[in-house]
Amino acid sequence: MFAFYVTVYLESASANTVTKERGFGYVVVQMSSGPMYLADSGLGDVDVGVICKELGYDVSYKINPDSTTGYTRNSNYGMLVKDYNCAGTEASLLECPSADMQGGSPKAAVVSCSVTNTIADYTVRLATNNVVEVHHQSTWGVICGETFSKTDAKVVCAALGYDGAEILAVNINELYTVWITNLNCGDSDRSPAACPVTLWTVNDNTCLSIAAVRCYDQKKDGVYHLVNGGGNILGNHFVERSSENQNGLLVVDDINQNAVCANLGFKGGSMYDLPSPGLLPTNQAYWTATAKEGSSFSSIESSVNNDWQRVTGKVLDNLKTTVCYNTAYLQGNGYAGLVKYIVNGNQVMINKASLNQVEINLICSHLGFSKGGIIVPATMFKSDYDNDDIYDLNCDQTPTNLSTCTTTRVNDQTNIKVAAISCKLDNPLPVGVMGVFLNKKGIVHVNKDELPGRICNSDSWNDKAATVVCKQLGFDTAILSTERTEYDNGNPPVWFKSITCQGTESSIKDCTLVPISETDQNCEKVAAVMCYNMADKATFSLVDGNSRFGRVKITRGGKEGFLCLAKMDEEEAATICKELGFQDGDEWSMAPVVAAGTSWWSVSTNCGGDSEVIESCEGQTWEYVTPSNPSTSDCSWKTAAVYCYSRVRLETAPYLSYGVVRNSLTKVRFSSNSFGEKEATIGCKEMGFSKGGKVFPSGTFKKSKTPIAIRCAGTEQSLLDCPVINEATDKNLFASVSCTTDDVVPAEGSMKINDDYRVLIVRSGVWGGLCAESWTTNDAAVVCRQLTGSGGKATKRGKSDVKYATFKEPWTCSGSESKLTDCPVDSSAVDQACDDYAAVYCDNQQVTAVDKLVYTLPPGVVINQPTSSSPAPGTLSSLFISNGHPENTVPHLFL
Repeated sequence: MFAFYVTVYLESASANTVTKERGFGYVVVQMSSGPMYLADSGLGDVDVGVICKELGYDVSYKINPDSTTGYTRNSNYGMLVKDYNCAGTEASLLECPSADMQGGSPKAAVVSCSVTNTIADYTVRLATNNVVEVHHQSTWGVICGETFSKTDAKVVCAALGYDGAEILAVNINELYTVWITNLNCGDSDRSPAACPVTLWTVNDNTCLSIAAVRCYDQKKDGVYHLVNGGGNILGNHFVERSSENQNGLLVVDDINQNAVCANLGFKGGSMYDLPSPGLLPTNQAYWTATAKEGSSFSSIESSVNNDWQRVTGKVLDNLKTTVCYNTAYLQGNGYAGLVKYIVNGNQVMINKASLNQVEINLICSHLGFSKGGIIVPATMFKSDYDNDDIYDLNCDQTPTNLSTCTTTRVNDQTNIKVAAISCKLDNPLPVGVMGVFLNKKGIVHVNKDELPGRICNSDSWNDKAATVVCKQLGFDTAILSTERTEYDNGNPPVWFKSITCQGTESSIKDCTLVPISETDQNCEKVAAVMCYNMADKATFSLVDGNSRFGRVKITRGGKEGFLCLAKMDEEEAATICKELGFQDGDEWSMAPVVAAGTSWWSVSTNCGGDSEVIESCEGQTWEYVTPSNPSTSDCSWKTAAVYCYSRVRLETAPYLSYGVVRNSLTKVRFSSNSFGEKEATIGCKEMGFSKGGKVFPSGTFKKSKTPIAIRCAGTEQSLLDCPVINEATDKNLFASVSCTTDDVVPAEGSMKINDDYRVLIVRSGVWGGLCAESWTTNDAAVVCRQLTGSGGKATKRGKSDVKYATFKEPWTCSGSESKLTDCPVDSSAVDQACDDYAAVYCDNQQVTAVDKLVYTLPPGVVINQPTSSSPAPGTLSSLFISNGHPENTVPHLFL
């Protein structure tokens, strides 16, 4: 079929984004057959001017493709090799005469388009990821990073009004032109315009990196050092930040740990949770911020977003200890672990037999533990290592630091044991000999030799032993933990391989404890328990909904309030629903309660799949929040709500009435082979949809696990009452249902584009996505014409957080149809799941739906009629989505 020209645009970022607003990039011509790059050899300055005019700009500049960096063009696009001869008066490149060109290896054309401006040459600014952009030839370009010096960085930052500068290493995925290969600034220069710059020429090589810098005010920038956290047992292993004469301990989740230690003058290091919340420093101030993603950071300030907040008056339980090193570290939890030594840049193990007490103490001193250490069994730490990486450590008689020591590789490694040591802590543990404490995850720690360690989760770790631990800690109820007991190298040592209790002991010292030895196997799991007093047990109820759905209220210690959870996801919702007598549940989004005088229980916790009661969840903190007792946690915008399930449930989130059906408890799914209308009706009624439902196409939802086949008589109350039959099943074909609700069903074929450009269509009465396996530019052009009246191009999207249905209907549009449903469909397509989903970029696109923010009401529930505990009228609003016909408008709850 003849391919014809549709439109032109510039592409300068990832293939997922068309950054037309930049006015810079590869020239892409959208042909009817798909996108194609224009060849550089066929474009002159006048032709580039017409392209920019077509895009709405009045200034144009042709860029040498060899000077660009940062983004590799899309290998799926073709190359249009034509020699254009525009006169300059044309409104579009389509109007310019052109001729085919032959031979050579054409390069994709790059142009810069802009509007007339008065920006001075060599003006600088900082772009995304702190990339230094410099303005030249009416275009923002970059500076080559290989030659960018500290002096250059200082001059750039001085021009931007800062007196501090730090060079950064960055990765970019946008296309840039390299204007300057060397800025050449001197100490006396005050702006890049004053520097004797060297511009890029055709003789220069491509830059391997580009200049990026963090500019800052030295008076406000943080100064860091290690402190002891007010006399903590772990000594000088807390990072303190000082800014504008205000100090505080550093608390930044997921911060780059090597950047922290590099900022403190070390080569490497790690950060660790404290063994117990009871060991957290008190009466401290904190500096908090959010960490940037990535690993190429050389300082703390560059590795966080500039959103510092100083927190006082509370204890932050996510505070970590920091252990930095230059030569050696302990692969465990900082103060104990397998000895790792840096030899010629490589990390090696140390032969246990080569260590003496002086060398052990030297290693501990190197890590900031001044009281020395002891040898411990290496089996206390799970690790895998290569026998080729074992070395002897050789220090002189009176070594003062590890720099005077040498290492020698062990050639004969028969019966060689690797070294593991535990460094003594600065202060005694507050729990006494054989004292017990729990960390945030409920993992049991025992004080042995004034060092906290763990107990292996062997067969003897049972309810009796857990009861004794909780009794010793002053609690009357113990819940044995199973899922949250995985052991890894970031944890303290394991002191005991087993513990045997009768359950009547008052302390674990009265139980039988067997120490771990060098001949034992590594411990795979460690003992864990959650303790609480029955008098403090929370009870739950649902309001503003029905028996299985609503806002959550808690009564605890005689005090009632709405539940305000710091983290609320499927595990927490399921635990709450189990408390209410159900088997499973999901988070449900409802507008927060904002009425004056409202009370909350503010809870911070993390539940696992095995949590039956809220008290069994890890890391719990409870705070009762009232108008007279306000909290630093703002509960006015996160009132918890849940949707609960009995024996079966839908795989999708609860705001959809369709999806894969599964056993709530075992998560086993049903085969579509034997699942018919009777089974769909039983399942939907069981889940609260009184009008029943119908079978949905089995490939609508992507899953991969062998289901079971059932066949119902039609009189059963639950799908789990139906007999399982011996029938072949396909692991990709699951029973899916669409349950009948009172919602107004959109017209068949109604379409919209959500916020990640995914195309949604109404099929069988519900919204769903389209499979992208055969999605073409012609299909996308029809969708864009139907929804926006403009052109567009096809793209794909992966899995969505919102579990929409997916319809595998391979459209075969010619590109001229007025709407997608006019296109023929390949009826021979098999019913199977999709890996990618159809999406479009329309030229005049306005997205019409936002993922995770639009919720259909559950069956029979009306929540916009305030009760005594509901929000005041007007706090809920409705979002109406339509295909353009008022009679097909669908009411949704918008939160």
